[in-house]
Amino acid sequence: MRDSSKQDNRPAFQFYYKDYIFDLQGLCSLGAIGLWTLMLCRMWASPKRGMLLQANGSKFSSKTLAKLTGEEVEVIEKYIKELEGLRTFDYVDGVITCRRMYKEWDIEQKRKESGRLGGLGISKDESKIISKIKQTAEEEEEVLVSNISIKKNKEKLFNKIWLKYPNKDGKKEALNHFVASINSKDDWEKIKIALPNYLHSDRVKNGYIKNGSTWFNNWKDWVDFKGVKNFIEPLPEPKPENPEEKAKREKQKKEESEARYQEMIEGFRKQPLQQLKNAVAMVRKATKTPPPQIMLDIIKEKEKNGGER
Repeated sequence: MRDSSKQDNRPAFQFYYKDYIFDLQGLCSLGAIGLWTLMLCRMWASPKRGMLLQANGSKFSSKTLAKLTGEEVEVIEKYIKELEGLRTFDYVDGVITCRRMYKEWDIEQKRKESGRLGGLGISKDESKIISKIKQTAEEEEEVLVSNISIKKNKEKLFNKIWLKYPNKDGKKEALNHFVASINSKDDWEKIKIALPNYLHSDRVKNGYIKNGSTWFNNWKDWVDFKGVKNFIEPLPEPKPENPEEKAKREKQKKEESEARYQEMIEGFRKQPLQQLKNAVAMVRKATKTPPPQIMLDIIKEKEKNGGER
């Protein structure tokens, strides 16, 4: 599943008042309740909805929250301890997180990914395999970066992030700097924020990219870099295509599309009549548009043949 780098543009979100009343009323101070309300709003605008993250993916510190509220840092930390004691929130990767909001966002992302793969013509089985591969890679990273084993896995972690760095000069020195500066899971999470910040900065866009040894020696300068707003990964430049290649590609695309269409029709024909009727009703209700004509034709066919064919 890909993480979204865009903030949610919807101007409002659902507010579960019963959660709010039962979790907080009469149990904590008015100041803590006010802070939690602010945090909920910030979590909604987070790159990972439900997690208390700034636009560049870095955590909100007590100091930043103090600036936003006009309170002292000590007061903010007191309120956070108060909320934590009531289990008002969870920590996900060390970040304050609203359980319900994060869970709903996670489900939404999985559905989007599922739809994206379907739009690419990837079957359900293939989609499951892709998801399993991604899950395996994520689990492998979790094992590599646990504080217990990170010291013996530094070279493997370096190779993972080195693949993403465009200037390959100075690999040996870059590895030495990485080994010296990455000593915990928190360091690993920070360098994963720092690299995209650097790669999407104006200086890199203008063609200046430090060699590997230089950047990995100073990567911490880019963790809280403010010059990057929620970036969208640019699409790669299309390669020039000659007319013969284009005609061949379009023919192949048409054949694949036709094969998928025929497979879809076959699937409709195998469905029981009532299931097809239910599907047509749901399409009409959900989209306010007529269903595909082929579905209506198959329903007529089945009705004519006494329900099944």
